[in-house]
Amino acid sequence: MLIQPTTIDKEDPMGLEWWSWIAQVGEMLFVIVLAPFAVRQFYLQRKATLDQTLATIISWVQAEHIRESRKLLFDLEDKKGISRLPISQWDEDWKQAADRVSQAFNSAAIIAQQDRRLQNIWIGPTRRAILQSWEIAQPRIRQRREQLSDLWQEFEWLAGKAKQY
Repeated sequence: MLIQPTTIDKEDPMGLEWWSWIAQVGEMLFVIVLAPFAVRQFYLQRKATLDQTLATIISWVQAEHIRESRKLLFDLEDKKGISRLPISQWDEDWKQAADRVSQAFNSAAIIAQQDRRLQNIWIGPTRRAILQSWEIAQPRIRQRREQLSDLWQEFEWLAGKAKQY
């Protein structure tokens, strides 16, 4: 069966086909006009998610007890060089401070691994604290890895990334 070309009904020149065509053109214009707004909304949503993720990481690493632990480790490194001491000479509170700092950076690294933009925003400015914490905590990390070989691997990844900045 051949498709017959459509003809305009002389009695109803604004027939169903005409209205269908107008509706399609209207839909296309609607999409064309709204597309930039949808793209912008998507961009803003991604930025808001990135901002929220960054705020979460900062809240973990800058929590009061983590800052105090990091300060303790840095002070001990300056005064006693604890990173060069065997772990058997570490006090228990030094070990706990190293554990807290290592866990905080490890947790932050798990999230940072997922987004390169987040890495660029966060790792660069905090690279010194990351690297110092990693170096100072080495005796404790080695001791803990005797029991759990993959413990704090993300912190290790983070230190490697920080070295690249």
